[in-house]
Amino acid sequence: MREFIQKESRTGTPRVWRISRNGAKVTISHGQEDGQFQETSRVCQPVNIGKANEKNGEVTAQEWMDRQILLKTRKGYREVGVETVSRTEIDFEDIPDNVRFWKPQNSMNKYVEKLIGEKKAWWVRKRDGMMHAILCDKKGEFHMYSSTMQPAHKNEPEIPWLDRYPAIAAALDTMNIPPNSILLGELVAVIGEDEHGFQTEDLETVATIVKAKTELSLERQQEYGSPWFVLWDIPFWSGNPWDRIASTENRLRYIHKLIKDYQPEFITHPEVFYFKDGKGCCLMPDGSDAEIDFDGSHEEAIELAKLLGWEGFVVHDPEGMFGDKAVSFRGKADRPKYVVKVKPKLEADFCVRWDPNNGVGTWGKGKKAGGVGSVFAYLWNSDTLQWKYVSKIGGGLTEENVRGFANTALYPAVWQVEFASWTDKGSIQFPEFIRTRDDKTPEECSVEQMPQELR
Repeated sequence: MREFIQKESRTGTPRVWRISRNGAKVTISHGQEDGQFQETSRVCQPVNIGKANEKNGEVTAQEWMDRQILLKTRKGYREVGVETVSRTEIDFEDIPDNVRFWKPQNSMNKYVEKLIGEKKAWWVRKRDGMMHAILCDKKGEFHMYSSTMQPAHKNEPEIPWLDRYPAIAAALDTMNIPPNSILLGELVAVIGEDEHGFQTEDLETVATIVKAKTELSLERQQEYGSPWFVLWDIPFWSGNPWDRIASTENRLRYIHKLIKDYQPEFITHPEVFYFKDGKGCCLMPDGSDAEIDFDGSHEEAIELAKLLGWEGFVVHDPEGMFGDKAVSFRGKADRPKYVVKVKPKLEADFCVRWDPNNGVGTWGKGKKAGGVGSVFAYLWNSDTLQWKYVSKIGGGLTEENVRGFANTALYPAVWQVEFASWTDKGSIQFPEFIRTRDDKTPEECSVEQMPQELR
């Protein structure tokens, strides 16, 4: 048995997590130190039977166990009896892998709702890309990290991220970023510009660039162009914790000034809409402040997002400062009340399963006969180590999907799903399949995507 402890838990009471394997069975127990423990187990099945890459249950169990350990260590757990250095601060030599920066809340809260009603909110365009962080270390050298603070592709740990994005690396060198600074942003694939001068983007394209190994990634950039880094926050600047001491408006305006002063190619900032002195304004990526037809209301923001084809907005209190919620060392991001994600429709990633002969999901009927009718969708609760059933999903599937997805060997899978709303019972209304996500594991489909009161 291997035992891990998380001393930096939110409650202040250390949490203990234990895992062991006996053949194909993995057993996990967890609880507060000196308290009662909950226990769960999983029997792993063979995969790819009869194929060259066949794995028996013991092998799949060990792989699953190793994955769970990796996820826990990224959340700040450290193995008992194994000497490690507990990282609870950023020293600017690197970014510890248990660090997570703030995230917006997924559902509207009363604080932001009141702010919107008073037309004081700032509406920041939500870009459709993949979050990354950039560190300018003590020596002034740049390092890029993934959303889980990994410094390189999992299959190429010896090649830093920026080696595969030479255009972004070159742009950073032109911006005079001081040592001991961290930039947060989104990698996006820009495929054009609309009639209003806003960039258009494609998530599938940037995913193929990010997920590929370096050689293939560079080839794809030759074909599609370099991804852009959309800079949406500066949590540290020259060693100063800006998310703690500077307002959101001041940080966003400074980012705006950086882009305006240096005009770096392949680095930009998101558009920001706000209402002030009786008129609508937009901070544009080209460094200008444009006057727009916008009254600051929730309804008009949603209509604008639909009109422009945007994923949505991250709504901020411009005077908000994130304090101790700016940076977490628990491997899990905090969500300040001052910032909320708003989309024309809600969207989440779910672990989906389909085995209709055993009561999981359904076969299609009529024209869909012999194919997928619906899958069952779940979210993972890392505290209880249990899957939470959410809903059936069958909408949005093309005829090709219905046939192509009718193979139990493809599951569990991760689907990105669009839906109208959450119900009071924790289900989703009018779900529609968008795409599969190969860049995410089922266990990363977390209940954190649900409103707090439904988890």
